[in-house]
Amino acid sequence: MDRITADFIYSPGFLLREHYMEVEEDGTIVALRPLDGTEKRLIRYEGVLFPGFVNAHCHLELSAFRGKLKTGLGMTAFAQAIVQERKTISEEAHQYAIYDALREAFFTGTVAIGDICNTDITAAAKKDFSKLFTHSFIELIGLDATKAEGIVEKGEALVLAFEEGKSSLCLHAPYSVSAELRDRVYDKSPFLTSVHLLESQAERDLFERGEGDFIPFYEAIQVPLPQFSQAFSHQHILENLPKDIPILFVHCLEARREEIELLGTTFPQAYFCLCPKSNVYIHDKMPDLSRFESVKDRICLGTDSLASNSSLRMIEEIQLLAKHYPELELHTLLKWGTTHGAMALGKGKDFGAFAPESKPGVNLLAGIDQESLALGADTRVSKLY
Repeated sequence: MDRITADFIYSPGFLLREHYMEVEEDGTIVALRPLDGTEKRLIRYEGVLFPGFVNAHCHLELSAFRGKLKTGLGMTAFAQAIVQERKTISEEAHQYAIYDALREAFFTGTVAIGDICNTDITAAAKKDFSKLFTHSFIELIGLDATKAEGIVEKGEALVLAFEEGKSSLCLHAPYSVSAELRDRVYDKSPFLTSVHLLESQAERDLFERGEGDFIPFYEAIQVPLPQFSQAFSHQHILENLPKDIPILFVHCLEARREEIELLGTTFPQAYFCLCPKSNVYIHDKMPDLSRFESVKDRICLGTDSLASNSSLRMIEEIQLLAKHYPELELHTLLKWGTTHGAMALGKGKDFGAFAPESKPGVNLLAGIDQESLALGADTRVSKLY
């Protein structure tokens, strides 16, 4: 058993000083205790000890797209580029990239991932790389109401391809789901679910004015222009959703302050997942954190896919947020990247805190200003356990 300490040790409430942890060789936390000066064989680190990252939103299926798509495409052009580029990538290349992505995430300090799946292509890699927990959100897409039942049946079959208790159904986004498909999925709740929501201005244009980039997009993919009965995208995708369901609202880049407040009030178990590097990659825009003030205690972080990100390193999401919002405290950023992500995935007892008998991972954040706790160019994360 090791006894380790650092300048600070993370806890969900605050950063602790003058504490140490007892940790088994396999990473099991034995205890977190105050220092009293009598500890023997104490290993000291400079920086902050904190639990493993939880990447609450990722698309491991798209790992082979790293560096293949231009930045600044916008939502519809990005989606079309994915469709076209997919045709050029072999099955072998996809599999290799998925294994490589899992290794990258794990060895840069991530212990759990909420992963969006449209196929079973990631199932074998996740089983082989079981040291990294993944919850697979089986994503359903379909605007043809007559096909809703069949889409759900295929989704339920796909759930079985993943480990029991580690997968559930989810809907893609308001602009890609019919009311019939929505209702069939929600009839099967409660279960942990997720939805891309208000990621682009094009989504607003479609629902609120019946115009914008989605019109030619539907034409390009030969899908009839859908007729939505609601004036706002969140009303369409969330109608009939049970209020007590645990759900991740992902991106919300174009959501207004009052909409976020309403969502947070209406769905008390909801978490709001920000993917800042992906937002900059696709839209050249950062989330406006002032709009999330009412739900700041329910924000978590994700990387999105390697089609829209240069890496799956969670520290880079935190560094980008810290650069744009220097007023954010380090503790808040670490909480969003660890504790809140674990809670959003329903794994708060396993990850996100140094609880006795848990194995949440142990990372060291070094290269920070000791007085201001500001992140800098030399900031780095090392995985210790």
